[in-house]
Amino acid sequence: MIDRIRRFAAFTTAALLLVPLAGTASGVHAQDRQTEPAAVEEFPVPFELNRGQVFTMENGVRTCRTAGHEETLAMKRRTPGEELKVINEASISKVRRGGSPGFTIVLRGTAQLDGFPLAKSALIRAAETWMALIRTPATVYIDVDFGPTRFGDPYPSGVLGSTDSNFPDTASTWSAMRARLLTKSNSQAETDLLNLMPAAAGIPTTEGTATLVYISEIPRRALEIIGSTAPAPSCDEGEGCVSSVGFNSAFPYDFDPLNGVDSNKQDFNATALHEFGHALGFVSHAGFKELVPSNPVVLTTWDLFRFRTGIGTGTFATAQRVTSSGGEQVQFTGGSTTRLSTGRPDGSGGDNNQASHWKDNVLNGGSYLGIMDPTGADGDRDELRQVDLDTLDFIGYDVKDIITVDSVTAATAGTTLNVNVAITSANRRIASVRATLLDSASQPLGSPIETAVNSSGEVSGDVDIPITIGSVPTVTKVSVTATDGDGIVSAPTVLDFSVAEPGGGNITSVKHNGKKLTITGTGFTGTLALEVNGVIVAPPIAIKIKSGGAKLNIKGNNATLGLVTGTNRIRVSSNGAFSNLFFLNR
Repeated sequence: MIDRIRRFAAFTTAALLLVPLAGTASGVHAQDRQTEPAAVEEFPVPFELNRGQVFTMENGVRTCRTAGHEETLAMKRRTPGEELKVINEASISKVRRGGSPGFTIVLRGTAQLDGFPLAKSALIRAAETWMALIRTPATVYIDVDFGPTRFGDPYPSGVLGSTDSNFPDTASTWSAMRARLLTKSNSQAETDLLNLMPAAAGIPTTEGTATLVYISEIPRRALEIIGSTAPAPSCDEGEGCVSSVGFNSAFPYDFDPLNGVDSNKQDFNATALHEFGHALGFVSHAGFKELVPSNPVVLTTWDLFRFRTGIGTGTFATAQRVTSSGGEQVQFTGGSTTRLSTGRPDGSGGDNNQASHWKDNVLNGGSYLGIMDPTGADGDRDELRQVDLDTLDFIGYDVKDIITVDSVTAATAGTTLNVNVAITSANRRIASVRATLLDSASQPLGSPIETAVNSSGEVSGDVDIPITIGSVPTVTKVSVTATDGDGIVSAPTVLDFSVAEPGGGNITSVKHNGKKLTITGTGFTGTLALEVNGVIVAPPIAIKIKSGGAKLNIKGNNATLGLVTGTNRIRVSSNGAFSNLFFLNR
């Protein structure tokens, strides 16, 4: 691995080698694509572009910068003969909730890491957070370590840790990357913005026209430039071949920020989320060419949204992307702008913070922007914010909101509607869940029902809400939101529980003459049961099937069938699957 990297250090833009490609730009939702994406045209790049991140500690403040040449080589080293072991199988199963497809981060740890159980648990929790928030169906590997050495190499003085994002030897052409990003769009607004990007072979920057986009392994898998499912690593002896993150145990950490961060310690959870974020694609090449003038002008997918102030949709197509240091730099993805750090890779120039970050909150009027803040002081608790997730969405991932109601299920038991809510949050304490009952026209029925939760900050969890519906029998839907302790509210998720279950019948009319209930519709076969107002009518009820399952006759008076004056809720179960809900007024 190291010899191969050194060999590519000699490449220049005059020695680029073509790899065939045919790209398309469909703009369909990433989850809906049925065909394999076309291959992506790529060229070799100089090694000077292939770097990781180093986070250092000075006077109680953590700072993140780009790794130098020798530091990057050192990150590739592993202890000869040591077999890294997967440490987060249980966490993967938990996030996948019974095997559903999604984003999987397989963590491989060292024997040294086993000696620091708090750090090990925190690394697993950080990976679980990203997995829970990203929907993109992909599997990636990250090697992790904690201790006085990084996979066997002692840490230099002042180094808190480092991240190798595992950049390849090749970059993608701009035209191919534009096409690929469009295939991964998750909304019409995103597609419309991406379509404004120039379709020509190059994109304008502050240092000339860029024709190459250079990103690391994990975002390449998310974009399916390479296989979305990484094979089990098969690395050469003593070398790493996947992304890696290492932490130096010589520094004091708080491993559980949910009860606050000790004033003399670093928030380990935030630092791990931040470093994993770099591996996921929070990287900028701004300022590289200033340090190595022979380098070509290249962008990352994040750099595609890096501008000077004054940017808007009207100038998005022609405005220069900022690839140099200094000045005011902002991210623009169609709404308001977000300030960015403006330093070179080594932290020189600009605001002296490397460009792969948001603006430091200290330089932003004290306003914290997101987990990719370049610094962190002892005692600070840093958290994921919506802008972190929205950015991942624009660079090719499919993500959830910072708080997401994943699913709502409901079952009736008499006049009680038992609602179950599954929630994902970015390690935020969910304070309450609000349920609003709706009729068939989606109009609210009564006041919302607020249920206190007071979670302990889990990545995901379930909440059960029993709701009495006797006074609102025409309810057919429930709308649910979740709120955290800071007042952030999720988007509403609406469940229509009046529709038929898979395999259930369809009721089109119900009549009762005082002695017999007649139900017409389709699909009434097999073992049948009648539900009236949330209660299965008990035997000895006789249900006669007519017209090949299109009609049911059921003898019984009001008392026998459980019918009441006013609105009655009728369903039929066929082999355990319920029909749609039908209202009988009498």
